Amino acid sequence: MDNRITIIIKSAEELHLTTLYSYCMNLFKGQKLPSHDHDHHLRVWHYTKEMITMLPHGLREFNRNDIEQLMLAVFFHDTGLTVTLSEDHGSESAIILKRFLDRNRCAFPADTAMAVSAVEQHDKKEILETGESGLVPGIPIIVSLCDDLDAYGPAGILRYAEIYLLRGITFAELPGKVLKNLDLRFRRFTQQNWMPVDLIAKHEKRYNYTRDFYETMAQQNKVLQKEIIRCYMDYHKTTGGSLQGFAVNLLNGKNEDFRNFGCDLLADMESEPQCST
Repeated sequence: MDNRITIIIKSAEELHLTTLYSYCMNLFKGQKLPSHDHDHHLRVWHYTKEMITMLPHGLREFNRNDIEQLMLAVFFHDTGLTVTLSEDHGSESAIILKRFLDRNRCAFPADTAMAVSAVEQHDKKEILETGESGLVPGIPIIVSLCDDLDAYGPAGILRYAEIYLLRGITFAELPGKVLKNLDLRFRRFTQQNWMPVDLIAKHEKRYNYTRDFYETMAQQNKVLQKEIIRCYMDYHKTTGGSLQGFAVNLLNGKNEDFRNFGCDLLADMESEPQCST
């Protein structure tokens, strides 16, 4: 681990983390979108810190400006979903980021162009399909990859279901759509020549968890997975509550399979960072 980067991250977090998290939380207030809300952005920041502190020594020297731009990009990348559920929400997210910077310019680097670009491009996954896997990792690629990491594990199962069903994809189409997108994300992740093997091994387990769920759901007469998702969407519609809240609901139920999934969901999220506001 690069202690220099760790020190820079800690200093930047002390100055900006609560402000960015609170601003993001206020944007999502009243929105029933727990799959992509302020806690999703905080999880992506957790994955971002993990990734950049595990990069091979000497691969890239991140400075304070880089870290602050990464923070801005991470905490605004999906805020455009408060305006539109479209896959092209990155442009709306960039507008929201620019508005924030206009009001808080003195607190952040003078040059934030890379952060704005990363926000606009984060869901244009083709930026990682054009031979960049062997290059030194830039801010847009890191943000996009770390956003992908939150698609894995039990939480990823529910996040996929929520956003896809809200976009009009049917239950019948859901497994196929998820598996195609999930495999694309993981292939991009593993194709980065600079990606630490330990990090790949860690997240491969979470990727397989999500994949196994939807692969099983795609099989005929496999109703458990469908019922878990239906149960989540009912919970989402009536409460708009958090993923953790849904897990607790499952644990308090009578269905053993549901309780097992709730246990897995809480375990997957138990190491999440917390941010006091």
